Amino acid sequence: MAQLPPNPIKALDNLNGRVGVLERKTYVGQGSQGPAGPTGPQGPTGTTGAQGPAGPQGSQGNTGPAGVTGPTGAKGATGPGVAAGGGVGQILAKNSTTDYDTHWIDEATGGAGTTSLDTGWLYFGVQGGIQFNPASPAAPYTQGAWGFSRGRIRRDGAGQVWIDVFIGSMVPSLTIPVFTMPPGFRPAYPITMPGQCGGGNTGTILINPNGDVFYAGNIGNSSQPIAFHNCQYMAEDSASPPVWTPLTLGSGWANVSGYPPARYYVDPAGDVHLSGRIAGGTAGAGNFFATLPAGLYSTGNFQVLYTANSGGTPNPSGGGTARIDLDLNGNLMVLGYATNGGTNQGVSLDGIVISNPSGTWGNLALTNSWVNYGAVWAPAQHCQNRFGVAATRGLIKGGTVTIPTAVVVANTFPNPAVSPRYEYLYVNGANSSEACRVDIMIDGSLSFQGFHVGGTNAYVSLAMRWLVDLEASPMGPPGPTGPQG
Repeated sequence: MAQLPPNPIKALDNLNGRVGVLERKTYVGQGSQGPAGPTGPQGPTGTTGAQGPAGPQGSQGNTGPAGVTGPTGAKGATGPGVAAGGGVGQILAKNSTTDYDTHWIDEATGGAGTTSLDTGWLYFGVQGGIQFNPASPAAPYTQGAWGFSRGRIRRDGAGQVWIDVFIGSMVPSLTIPVFTMPPGFRPAYPITMPGQCGGGNTGTILINPNGDVFYAGNIGNSSQPIAFHNCQYMAEDSASPPVWTPLTLGSGWANVSGYPPARYYVDPAGDVHLSGRIAGGTAGAGNFFATLPAGLYSTGNFQVLYTANSGGTPNPSGGGTARIDLDLNGNLMVLGYATNGGTNQGVSLDGIVISNPSGTWGNLALTNSWVNYGAVWAPAQHCQNRFGVAATRGLIKGGTVTIPTAVVVANTFPNPAVSPRYEYLYVNGANSSEACRVDIMIDGSLSFQGFHVGGTNAYVSLAMRWLVDLEASPMGPPGPTGPQG
């Protein structure tokens, strides 16, 4: 209850005119709510309470609107992509289990899913085989126990033609063919390749599109025997001809009219075949006449590929050669010419093959003081592809040059033949720009057999290929002609 103030209250008594004093009394009663007082100061914060239990998960909310597109990111590094090169209708095949280790091949056709171009060996002088031209004095070379092949040809499973014959001494001619290659074994252009004469001398082999094969020349136009084992080329009239890719020429080089243009082809085994005849350019290190695409050369070392046929139009007095090098960036160059007449009037690329460019090679066991050249050059190595083609590569030096001398120990390779009749094969090596002769022996060794004039053991290339003979029963010599029926 509210309490009245204690002071007396004066009042006028209008009734009797007197001023009196009211009696002070205390009244207790219910008063009205007074105004709110000011807010007091903030009290101290209390202690944090214990964590309450997690509430139940709410329902999935609606998807919000898409945000604005962010700025384009930086361009990433270029991926490995598809191997360069290849031709129309070709497909990629694996070289190994390594990712992206691939090469271009022709797509197989036929009922079983594969096509083999292999004809097996066709023998000279055998009915249904191949015959020497009766107008030519050519005949297989025979000398004591040397036992060369009596003559045969073959197209292997990749479509490459092999001529395995060593003919006796004869004078070169551009008018009388030695023999004629049958259909399915012929080039599309005239092609020239080096043959091996006696010792380390060279001659020129010319093969025309009609199949005529000429012993077209040697130094001095002399009567000499000649081996055709370096005549390795792609058949262009077979059921599955090669699809060539042009090479872009540099350093002043140009294609020679009437011959194949500079080009390359990767066969189904992954080997790279060169073809063409070029002229006019500058020889020497750094003067590249062409560059191969990545994957078609070894990135680990330089190679001396071949002693190529060179000079002007083939002539009976010509047998010139040139040295072709391949560096670890795929650049091809004519390093120089031999003293046997090589010039830049015409350098043939036919017969040059870069074997197994990105595959595995095995090391060769050298002997008789021969050692690897070292530095950037490939060591002495060998491989064999799925079509039975064996190959060697590498640059060696310093060994014994007494004729004959083993360069690689016996039993290194599968025997090139199964009979002593095939005891030796002539295959070109190269010293500087000079030619040399290296034979593949029946015991699986390689044998040095001589240099051309000017060659030394300062370095010798082993860039060679041959077809391993897998025939179990080679034919015997032809019998006498029977009586006329």
